[in-house]
Amino acid sequence: MMMSIEAMKSLLKERGKLVESYLATCLDGQEMPPRLRESMLYSLQAGGKRLRPVLCLSCAALCGLKPEDVLPFASAIEMVHTYSLIHDDLPAMDDDDLRRGKPSNHKAFDEATAILAGDALLTDAFAHMCRMELPAGQVLRAVAEFARAAGSSGMVGGQEWDMLSPGLPPVSMAELRRMKNRLRDELEQLLADNAFTPQIAENPAPAVDVPEMTDKPQLPKGDA
Repeated sequence: MMMSIEAMKSLLKERGKLVESYLATCLDGQEMPPRLRESMLYSLQAGGKRLRPVLCLSCAALCGLKPEDVLPFASAIEMVHTYSLIHDDLPAMDDDDLRRGKPSNHKAFDEATAILAGDALLTDAFAHMCRMELPAGQVLRAVAEFARAAGSSGMVGGQEWDMLSPGLPPVSMAELRRMKNRLRDELEQLLADNAFTPQIAENPAPAVDVPEMTDKPQLPKGDA
């Protein structure tokens, strides 16, 4: 069964709405200082394409799972992404006063609150990931893989390299190829070890009818 591009766009939009609904209530029932809650929601609900959680839901669908099965995990990815943006805007990092046309978190509140809001989003995210009602072994593998990708060997390590880069010599083409090959190898390994892979044989996803592209694709503008 082939899926048209328009049908795919509609499906991705629908999954984005699922993420938005989950994020709108993800802090409900948690006791915390009101100002911390306000700061967390300020950045969490600041908009964006929600590309990362939608990709997570779509990958799970390829493995035969319903979006609702992994919605807590997918939304938690967006919580971690939001924490990284809050910290990235801080004066000690990129020192940005605006994020998506609005004052950055530390400008809307203060630096200490922004740091704590980021810390809370990061920590709470792992609790949400563990709410998936899937076999414990699969959940643990998915959480461990995500933690590795977001931590010192992944996103955080990359941020440190970004901070150091102004004082480093230019990167050679050979080094760029090495990094590209490393990313490719890690992606292939992730697909091979995917926590949800056992579902594929039972529930194969529909194919997508992708037309041949004759023009250079136009990339979306703005923050992801």
